[in-house]
Amino acid sequence: MLFAHGPLGALLSDRSIRMWWKGKITPRQKWILLLLGFIGGIFPDVDLLYYYLVDASTPHREFITHSFFIYVAVFVVLYFVAAVFVKKPVFKMAVMIFFIGVVSHLAVDSILAEVSWFFPFSRRLYGLSNFSALRPWLFSVNFALEFVFTGLFFLLLISFASWSLVRKRALIAVVAVGVVIASLGTFWFDGHNLVFDLNTPFLDMDGDGIANRADVDMDGDGLVNSRDFDADGNDTDNIDQLSQGPDFSNVWYDPTDGGLIEIPQRLGLPTTPFFIHHIYGGLGVPLAAEMQEDYALLAEGYEYPPSSSRFDNSVANIKTWLSHSGRLLPAEKLAHYQPGDIFFFGDGPDPDGGDGDGDGDAHAAIVRNISENGRVMMLEADRQRGVGLHTLDDIIRGEGEPVFIGRMLFPITNEDF
Repeated sequence: MLFAHGPLGALLSDRSIRMWWKGKITPRQKWILLLLGFIGGIFPDVDLLYYYLVDASTPHREFITHSFFIYVAVFVVLYFVAAVFVKKPVFKMAVMIFFIGVVSHLAVDSILAEVSWFFPFSRRLYGLSNFSALRPWLFSVNFALEFVFTGLFFLLLISFASWSLVRKRALIAVVAVGVVIASLGTFWFDGHNLVFDLNTPFLDMDGDGIANRADVDMDGDGLVNSRDFDADGNDTDNIDQLSQGPDFSNVWYDPTDGGLIEIPQRLGLPTTPFFIHHIYGGLGVPLAAEMQEDYALLAEGYEYPPSSSRFDNSVANIKTWLSHSGRLLPAEKLAHYQPGDIFFFGDGPDPDGGDGDGDGDAHAAIVRNISENGRVMMLEADRQRGVGLHTLDDIIRGEGEPVFIGRMLFPITNEDF
């Protein structure tokens, strides 16, 4: 959820006060407790500061601030101190209210995403996305609940206001209509964003103790993911999965181009590099794993380090990785194209570390298939052309001739020249 954690924490705090402490606290104390519940509801996301400002290589829900057992331990200690040493009931209430807010955060995070509930005993993440039958509905349900919780929070605030009954009823009607429209809009929006597999990246397919998202060989067969025709072990060839998969024509492009701290991207609206990252991730080829391994050997040429959220979400970085691994060729030298090839357009930084003429945000697109008449069909995300399946000729008209081609899913052979 984006903005309902605090409101939900406050709502549960109000309910708890009514159930257990009604008439036992002053109005001022009640407001303080509601505020504390609100803060508790958003507190686990304090790790986003570390994620965005320090190190984005690990998803923030894997941090200690999203561990249920850590909060249980802290709650027990604080409650003991409040009961034995402070001896004022309101302090025990404050500890419980804050804990309720925190647990509500972890619970709703488990609807769409996943949480390491049992850390430090286990790093495995749990959530409703573990159940494949529920995944198609989780995005819409999650955000519909978000609008409902936020609407109920506003109703709570209205109930505290000293306005006339007519004014309160009018505001309640406005909130109710807003919640209905926003919730229905969520289901409509869900038809225009990328569908994420929020479960597989955090599992450990080959049992080697490395999460799939960070494993260069997910299925443990001795082949790195980008050289494995069935990297995710789903018994479907990566080439077939790509060429017969969706064309993404219903998906909207991110109007902020990765701005607003990447919130639109997290909602499934892609930019050019994020789209590439998503396509290969869906094939069982998480780019970050192999790119991090390469970066450790040779950092030269990379615009963003692994600690940046843009490390595997950058056209320049992807191009540098392909260059280091011997899979990037000048476009004019490659005579035959294959599904999965990445075409790089524009004049971004030289893949060998030179300055180039561009800003590092050159365009890129992926070959989906070659039609029977030889037409090259490509998947791309572009602000002007949108997201979806376009011909190479259409892209060339907008971007110019490709400069480099990266061979991803096939080896380079003499027949390619």
